[in-house]
Amino acid sequence: MANIFEEKGINVSRYYCSSDPTSLDAIKIDNPNIIFADGTSPHIIDPSFPGCFDNIINLGEYFNTNILKSHKEEWQSKEGFGEKSVNNILTAIKQSEVCSLDRFIAALGIPLIGSVASKQ
Repeated sequence: MANIFEEKGINVSRYYCSSDPTSLDAIKIDNPNIIFADGTSPHIIDPSFPGCFDNIINLGEYFNTNILKSHKEEWQSKEGFGEKSVNNILTAIKQSEVCSLDRFIAALGIPLIGSVASKQ
Protein backbone atom coordinates (compact mmCIF):
# COMPACT_ATOMS: atom_id res chain seq x y z
CA MET A 1 0.00 0.00 0.00
CA ALA A 2 2.82 2.39 0.90
CA ASN A 3 4.49 1.75 -2.46
CA ILE A 4 1.33 2.68 -4.35
CA PHE A 5 1.17 6.08 -2.67
CA GLU A 6 4.90 6.66 -3.16
CA GLU A 7 4.57 5.87 -6.87
CA LYS A 8 2.04 8.72 -7.02
CA GLY A 9 4.57 11.09 -5.45
CA ILE A 10 2.95 11.11 -2.00
CA ASN A 11 5.27 11.02 1.03
CA VAL A 12 4.82 7.92 3.21
CA SER A 13 6.38 7.22 6.62
CA ARG A 14 6.78 3.63 7.81
CA TYR A 15 6.69 2.62 11.48
CA TYR A 16 8.18 -0.71 12.52
CA CYS A 17 7.64 -2.76 15.69
CA SER A 18 10.17 -1.94 18.42
CA SER A 19 10.47 -5.61 19.38
CA ASP A 20 10.49 -6.93 15.79
CA PRO A 21 12.12 -4.54 13.33
CA THR A 22 10.94 -6.65 10.39
CA SER A 23 7.28 -6.12 11.36
CA LEU A 24 5.66 -3.08 9.76
CA ASP A 25 3.12 -1.76 12.29
CA ALA A 26 1.89 1.38 10.55
CA ILE A 27 2.22 3.67 7.58
CA LYS A 28 1.40 7.39 7.56
CA ILE A 29 0.39 9.01 4.32
CA ASP A 30 1.02 12.75 4.34
CA ASN A 31 -1.58 13.97 1.88
CA PRO A 32 -4.32 13.13 2.67
CA ASN A 33 -3.33 12.76 6.32
CA ILE A 34 -4.12 9.07 6.89
CA ILE A 35 -2.55 6.40 9.08
CA PHE A 36 -2.95 2.69 8.45
CA ALA A 37 -1.99 0.88 11.65
CA ASP A 38 -1.98 -2.63 13.04
CA GLY A 39 -4.79 -2.64 15.57
CA THR A 40 -4.29 -6.19 16.80
CA SER A 41 -3.04 -6.90 20.30
CA PRO A 42 -0.72 -5.66 21.75
CA HIS A 43 -1.23 -2.57 19.55
CA ILE A 44 -3.99 -0.41 20.96
CA ILE A 45 -5.06 2.70 19.11
CA ASP A 46 -8.00 4.85 20.14
CA PRO A 47 -9.13 7.96 18.31
CA SER A 48 -8.57 11.28 20.08
CA PHE A 49 -11.76 12.81 18.68
CA PRO A 50 -13.97 9.93 17.49
CA GLY A 51 -16.40 10.90 14.78
CA CYS A 52 -14.90 14.38 14.41
CA PHE A 53 -11.36 13.95 13.18
CA ASP A 54 -10.32 10.40 13.93
CA ASN A 55 -12.02 7.29 12.64
CA ILE A 56 -11.02 3.67 13.02
CA ILE A 57 -12.08 1.40 10.20
CA ASN A 58 -11.77 -2.33 10.78
CA LEU A 59 -10.66 -3.58 7.37
CA GLY A 60 -11.38 -7.13 8.53
CA GLU A 61 -15.09 -6.35 8.30
CA TYR A 62 -14.67 -5.87 4.56
CA PHE A 63 -12.49 -8.91 4.00
CA ASN A 64 -14.11 -11.37 1.61
CA THR A 65 -12.33 -14.67 0.95
CA ASN A 66 -14.71 -15.50 -1.91
CA ILE A 67 -13.48 -12.43 -3.81
CA LEU A 68 -9.87 -13.46 -3.19
CA LYS A 69 -10.58 -16.96 -4.48
CA SER A 70 -12.29 -15.58 -7.59
CA HIS A 71 -9.03 -13.78 -8.47
CA LYS A 72 -6.79 -16.78 -7.76
CA GLU A 73 -5.51 -17.12 -11.35
CA GLU A 74 -4.74 -13.40 -11.61
CA TRP A 75 -2.96 -13.55 -8.25
CA GLN A 76 -0.88 -16.54 -9.38
CA SER A 77 0.25 -14.64 -12.45
CA LYS A 78 2.04 -12.08 -10.25
CA GLU A 79 5.78 -12.47 -9.75
CA GLY A 80 6.54 -14.60 -6.68
CA PHE A 81 3.01 -16.00 -6.37
CA GLY A 82 2.75 -19.51 -7.74
CA GLU A 83 -0.12 -21.93 -7.18
CA LYS A 84 1.43 -23.29 -3.97
CA SER A 85 1.98 -19.80 -2.48
CA VAL A 86 -1.56 -18.69 -3.22
CA ASN A 87 -3.03 -21.95 -1.86
CA ASN A 88 -0.94 -21.58 1.32
CA ILE A 89 -2.18 -18.00 1.79
CA LEU A 90 -5.82 -18.96 1.22
CA THR A 91 -5.46 -21.90 3.64
CA ALA A 92 -3.91 -19.65 6.29
CA ILE A 93 -6.74 -17.14 5.87
CA LYS A 94 -9.34 -19.90 6.20
CA GLN A 95 -7.63 -21.25 9.34
CA SER A 96 -7.54 -17.76 10.86
CA GLU A 97 -11.32 -17.57 10.71
CA VAL A 98 -11.49 -20.03 13.63
CA CYS A 99 -9.94 -18.97 16.91
CA SER A 100 -9.60 -21.06 20.07
CA LEU A 101 -10.75 -19.52 23.35
CA ASP A 102 -7.20 -19.27 24.76
CA ARG A 103 -5.93 -17.44 21.67
CA PHE A 104 -8.92 -15.10 21.77
CA ILE A 105 -8.28 -14.29 25.44
CA ALA A 106 -4.57 -13.67 24.77
CA ALA A 107 -5.46 -11.40 21.84
CA LEU A 108 -7.58 -9.16 24.07
CA GLY A 109 -4.38 -7.57 25.36
CA ILE A 110 -5.22 -7.92 29.04
CA PRO A 111 -2.11 -7.05 31.10
CA LEU A 112 -0.28 -10.17 32.37
CA ILE A 113 -2.57 -12.49 30.36
CA GLY A 114 -0.54 -13.89 27.51
CA SER A 115 -0.53 -17.17 25.65
CA VAL A 116 0.44 -19.22 28.74
CA ALA A 117 -1.99 -17.68 31.26
CA SER A 118 -4.88 -17.76 28.79
CA LYS A 119 -4.67 -21.57 28.66
CA GLN A 120 -5.10 -21.98 32.42
